[in-house]
Amino acid sequence: MKAMIIMLGALAVLAVSIPDAIHGAAPAALLLSCTGDVSVHRSDGTIVKASYGLQLNAGDEVRTGAGAAAEVHFENGTWIKLGPGGSLGVKGEGSRKPAEPARKSGSFESVANFLKLRDTGGVSTLAALRSGGKRPEIRLESPCQTRVSDDRPVFTWSATDSTTELRLKIYDDRGIRWQRDIRGAHAVRYPADGEPLVPGTAYSWTLETTDPLRFPPLRTQAAFFEIMPAEEEQGLESSIREIERSSIPSESAYRIVLASIYFNHRLLDDAISQTVIALATDPDNRALHAILAQLYAETGRSEEAMNEYNRLIEQR
Repeated sequence: MKAMIIMLGALAVLAVSIPDAIHGAAPAALLLSCTGDVSVHRSDGTIVKASYGLQLNAGDEVRTGAGAAAEVHFENGTWIKLGPGGSLGVKGEGSRKPAEPARKSGSFESVANFLKLRDTGGVSTLAALRSGGKRPEIRLESPCQTRVSDDRPVFTWSATDSTTELRLKIYDDRGIRWQRDIRGAHAVRYPADGEPLVPGTAYSWTLETTDPLRFPPLRTQAAFFEIMPAEEEQGLESSIREIERSSIPSESAYRIVLASIYFNHRLLDDAISQTVIALATDPDNRALHAILAQLYAETGRSEEAMNEYNRLIEQR
């Protein structure tokens, strides 16, 4: 029981540390798309080549060459798409009129924090993943080290032998909360008639073999999850409504804003899903591949993280 409490406590630490570890001062704007010859002329006179997610400060100017384009997301939540041969200056607090108070967008700050994932982990994370050994016979996929908004989550996994009967167990601080024997499937939803999972409570789950001739049974490491509290779900819905009212220029940018909001609420599986959709519309975006790799690593999906990191290395 003590071991289970310790494991559940680890989720609480994880739930707090993931977003906070990357928080920082928000810039005045973000460059969320740049194709072709795009440059940023800094207020100090320096010129830098534009890149996805580049932070823009007051006094900077974005310039696009022939055939180039860029999308800029401002701290007040507005978007501007810059076409070929254009320029766009970034204004700061000092350029506002006295009767025009500054308004910050919650989604903007979420995006700024989310984009910092591209700079975390990196080579050290890849080395740790490579040292993990061969692929396990049973691998938990979702939910792992994340929150979920559904109080009847779907549990998914992969197994080298799909005919092996497995026993799924869900634990709370009292011990086993629910269990079911499963054969020939790779997913199961928590049943409607099961004991309700409590929002704000940390749980863990495992899979193990049931064959009595296999001793000791093969058992996965525990994966952790938490049901989102109702009051935070209201905040999530409010944030989503905010971005749906915004005129976001491209599908990729919309998906990244949505992913950042999910990440801000520690719904990591949802953040992964939206990042994957964004990459489908922008497959060569190295920053998004780095972000996706880090998200996979955070949720224990080492094989997927390795694939993303290897892709980045191959593209150098």
